[in-house]
Amino acid sequence: MEKKHYKKLSLLLLLTYFSLLFTACWDYKDIEDRALILSFGVDTPVPDRIRLDAEIAEFRPMSAQQTTYNITHFFGEGSNFDKARENLQVKTKGPLSNGPATAVIVSERLAQSDLFEDYLNRANRQYDLRKTVNLLISKRAPSDLMQLSTKSNTSIGFFVENNIQSLFKDTHIDISLANVITESRIKDLAVLIPTIDVVEGKPQYIGLGVIKDLKLIDIIDAADSNGVLFLMSPKTPLVLTLADPKSPANVLTFSTLVKKHKIKTSWENEKAVINVFLSVDASLTFQYKLQRKSSEDINELKYVLSNYIKKMITESINKSQQNYKVDIFEFVKHFKAQNPIQYRQIEWGKVYPEAEINVDVNVNITDKNAMEYENKDKLDKR
Repeated sequence: MEKKHYKKLSLLLLLTYFSLLFTACWDYKDIEDRALILSFGVDTPVPDRIRLDAEIAEFRPMSAQQTTYNITHFFGEGSNFDKARENLQVKTKGPLSNGPATAVIVSERLAQSDLFEDYLNRANRQYDLRKTVNLLISKRAPSDLMQLSTKSNTSIGFFVENNIQSLFKDTHIDISLANVITESRIKDLAVLIPTIDVVEGKPQYIGLGVIKDLKLIDIIDAADSNGVLFLMSPKTPLVLTLADPKSPANVLTFSTLVKKHKIKTSWENEKAVINVFLSVDASLTFQYKLQRKSSEDINELKYVLSNYIKKMITESINKSQQNYKVDIFEFVKHFKAQNPIQYRQIEWGKVYPEAEINVDVNVNITDKNAMEYENKDKLDKR
């Protein structure tokens, strides 16, 4: 386990230990006698069958002053969630404790079924489950992820906390259980949930799951999600690559950041009109073939990059209107705030697929070090 992960886990478990130590409960148990869940998975291997998988920290004393732990994978199955948890409980040492849990991983097949709504309702009522826990979808059974992680005594929950959570830290995509429960109940709004899989033997983020009416209807591949992220992640830098318009064999890499993000809505001719304006700063970080760029070349790059970003966003919007027929960008929140009277008179679910959505993108290239004449001359002399 990496040192920083070990420190985080140790701190979390120590906090759990002291909370138990200073709580005057008649059923108090030492930390060694409790099954501390670090993350757990929810799956339906066959219809009408529930499987719960859990990564549990098992403590054992090394000396009078020192305690160590192992991460062990347990699972329980049953005809419903309660039966599955009971089966899980009898296999573990001591009562189950959800307090340290950092991630809940739901299988793709469960998210596509009615059981997903049932699970969210159950999770919302669990007093010992923190609602800030991260919720993800897994392309494969969560047991595969947990068996993989326990081989190296690391937690899949800490992968979520350190990798997935950081990807969406400054975005409008809130992956907490509480947000998914709340947003899923907003009529005519879809929820986006990060999806993971095992790639080359390691857990990896692969895209965004689209939840409509409390069911998974699609997974947007990570490679196709930039159009969504430009609208949902205005404070997160995104890396784009495209061919040089003057030299198509040369590939340019830009680091982009949305500096201004404005959405204006109105109701015109019995139709919702949504105008999206983005001002984007772009820095050319790399070009495969170092080539000189004149001011005219840079202006052309601004134009090409603006259209490139606009095309990605427009394609994502068209897919939400034509394929999903549901708002995945939270446009409804802007329309409701800007047109409260009209909003009460319409059904957004029927209006959104026919809405007129206009996108305007203005790119400003801020760092030209990788393309200026003098920089090229210096590099040539090395």
